[in-house]
Amino acid sequence: MPAYKNIYIFDFFAGPGHDENGVEGSPILILREVLGQAKNILKMGTILHLVFNEYSRSKAGCLREVLENLRSKEKLLSQLIDSRVLRIELRSGEVEKAFYEFYPQMKVCPSLVYMDQNGVKFLTRQYLDAFSQCKKIDALYFNSSSFYRRFPEEKGFEDNTLGIDAIKIRNAPIDMAHEIFVEELRSVYPSQRGLKFYPFSLRKRNTGNVYGIVFCAKHLRAIDKFLTVAWRINDENGCANYDIEKQKQLTLFKENLTKIEKFEIELEAKICSGEIKNNNDALIFAYECGHPSTHAAECVKKMKDRGMITIEGNFPRVSYDAVYREKHIVEFKVSKKSER
Repeated sequence: MPAYKNIYIFDFFAGPGHDENGVEGSPILILREVLGQAKNILKMGTILHLVFNEYSRSKAGCLREVLENLRSKEKLLSQLIDSRVLRIELRSGEVEKAFYEFYPQMKVCPSLVYMDQNGVKFLTRQYLDAFSQCKKIDALYFNSSSFYRRFPEEKGFEDNTLGIDAIKIRNAPIDMAHEIFVEELRSVYPSQRGLKFYPFSLRKRNTGNVYGIVFCAKHLRAIDKFLTVAWRINDENGCANYDIEKQKQLTLFKENLTKIEKFEIELEAKICSGEIKNNNDALIFAYECGHPSTHAAECVKKMKDRGMITIEGNFPRVSYDAVYREKHIVEFKVSKKSER
């Protein structure tokens, strides 16, 4: 954990702490992750601010009780709070008011913003533009993509200021609704603002409806971590909790290739053509394609082993740490063209 003085995590739709079945809500899940990093937090002395906002006063009251109960059971949590390295603020109010009240902190401090919205109201240009002006911010949106697909004429959709093509999403297979929504988001939001968008589709088992996460970030380290976790959850596609690639093959591709195989073919061709010249280029291409650095590194190593390229040393060093922390650039020298 870097030695920043203050780090913020905002949950603007905090809820009551658990659902009707007793499943823990996002504030408790966040706290459990914090407890897993308790030693690092105490060691670094960074102050971690957790801001939980819940519009409903009754739900906010339930959350307060849940948090107090958790503190009474978890000695580490009490230690973090008593040491003043963990500061929890519970609020009850309008999301927009809370967002802009804390926006000055978002602009200067590393922040994670969690927007577990009901519907689509807060995924607008207004909020994305605000995020784009922050240097060290990541945002996780929960998005009701099935809503876009089923009700594109609804007021909540018509009023969005992004200009997303609702008809394109409505005509998409339901399994691909969220991924196509994010593709549309990428196409309409100005790339020069620096925000990158990554999807992770979620299909409910009992209804078949597709929802999803939209991860927004500017910093490559954040993108690297998100993609690593996403591919750890599903090592076949890294973007859904189901086999979304099967649907793509039925609708888009004739060849029966895996997502990783298609990526390797594209990367190999770009290296052989000279478009990708080194490990930095390969790393950025992997991120742009929604792949972790390890996939690019494995492809480059295979090319080296097959005598297609030569590189300095034995390892391609396609990783965030190698390129951006160690500043180690490895040039690719093409020996022979792709045989694919």
